[in-house]
Amino acid sequence: MKKLFDEDENEAQMKPQVPGGSTPAGDEEEEDFSSGRNRDKIFENDYNTGNLDFEEYTNLPKVDIFYAEDNLKECYDSYEYSRSVKLENLIDEYFQETEYGAIFASKKKIPKQTLPQVFVSIRDKFINNDYTGVEIFTAIADYFGINYEILYENIPSLYRAELVKELDEKYGVLKKKGIKRLF
Repeated sequence: MKKLFDEDENEAQMKPQVPGGSTPAGDEEEEDFSSGRNRDKIFENDYNTGNLDFEEYTNLPKVDIFYAEDNLKECYDSYEYSRSVKLENLIDEYFQETEYGAIFASKKKIPKQTLPQVFVSIRDKFINNDYTGVEIFTAIADYFGINYEILYENIPSLYRAELVKELDEKYGVLKKKGIKRLF
């Protein structure tokens, strides 16, 4: 027979074996469970006993504040992020001052019928303030929690054409597909 774990050969020979591989009934050792009653159910957990000693970390981990800028340049630009947050805050301030802000301020949900007017008023306010139409469009959609497609479908076609033209100038999508005229 093979050894199980670290059994001595003598101990293995002394235990009688039944054809199924177990010891015969009646010869099993009884375990003493009485000592386990005072122990916590989780191994070496002193929380329930009131012993709450802990170690203080003297060497705190160091955090590199430039990690995102150094390692995530392809997918994260901190300058663009801070710019979009600033634009969203400006939109919030402006929206609270408008007539629509007085009506919808508590909800931040705007009916589809008023989306074109709200979009045009916010866009006209910030288009000349060093923000592009695409940045304003995404900031408005994010601010109101509106899907980009729903906002795009509800804005006037003139502004849709401007958005597509701006995206084409930046990424050249229409030129690659050979589309010369949009509308």
